[in-house]
Amino acid sequence: MGNPYVIRVVSKKGGVGKTVVAINLAIALASFGKKVLLDDGDVANASASIHIGLRDSFYSSEEVLYSEQSVSKSVYRYDPGSIDILPGTGYYSLRAPPTEEQIASLGRQLSSADYDFVVVDTSPGFFMPHIAKYYKEALIVSTMDEPAIRSNMGLAKLYGGISVKTNMALNRVTKIDDRAVKDIEREFGKGVIGILPEDPVVPRSIDMHTPAFLLSGGSKFSMAIKELALRYLSA
Repeated sequence: MGNPYVIRVVSKKGGVGKTVVAINLAIALASFGKKVLLDDGDVANASASIHIGLRDSFYSSEEVLYSEQSVSKSVYRYDPGSIDILPGTGYYSLRAPPTEEQIASLGRQLSSADYDFVVVDTSPGFFMPHIAKYYKEALIVSTMDEPAIRSNMGLAKLYGGISVKTNMALNRVTKIDDRAVKDIEREFGKGVIGILPEDPVVPRSIDMHTPAFLLSGGSKFSMAIKELALRYLSA
């Protein structure tokens, strides 16, 4: 039984690049020799598996949720990134919605899995306080536009209300505005953990089904993701 550092990658708003951050953070952590599991946990639109080119999988988080298979027997090895992935399906509507206990059971398995880190991609807008005890922190991913910041500050308050540790990473940043960043940090209550630039390598990596960190390790985005991983490794 392990005791991994479980990072739940979240956002109140869609379209901020949450899945891209989750995938590349997992691979960046693994590049430092850490044992990492990526959970494609976006139940509304599971796409992390597609991003890395895994289109067909026999088992997924759906089978784990409905107690038909364990996490350990449902993961797939993604050798290019040296990570394991628990694929998602996004087809849970074909069955009765999973119960809180079924979701909690998945959380228990992830929180005791034999990894150094578990990075969980999630559905935008989902807030599940009943599983908070199964992860170590919520990493809030936001762009710097006002609608995204406003909604994600609200999400941060929700997590604060149940005493969950939060960090914030700003993604798709076209130009660093120090004053704007300081305003965000002031409202958030602490410094952002990462500033990830808009980078043409990201859409190219999505088209090629190859994570940006692997496609171009020297790109601005990849270097920023590496710095984000180092922040976790030095914590």
